[in-house]
Amino acid sequence: MNKQTLDFKNLKKRTRSQPIRTLSLIPVKIKITIEQRKPLYQKLAPKIRELKVLGMTNRKIAKTLNICQKTIKKGLYFTNI
Repeated sequence: MNKQTLDFKNLKKRTRSQPIRTLSLIPVKIKITIEQRKPLYQKLAPKIRELKVLGMTNRKIAKTLNICQKTIKKGLYFTNI
């Protein structure tokens, strides 16, 4: 028998007396951190409010800040204007 072929006769088979280790038996430590990032519209809300008070339209604010108009609307809703 050459070295590359497997000899299945000499392999040990698992018996019923040997328990199978499952994931529930492996100890794992997980650190859960509560870190929530602010959405973009909340970060930009003060700037959006400032530009709106200056009389700019939503379209002009969106073009100036290079964001979509929906983000402008959400920012204004967030700041209650």
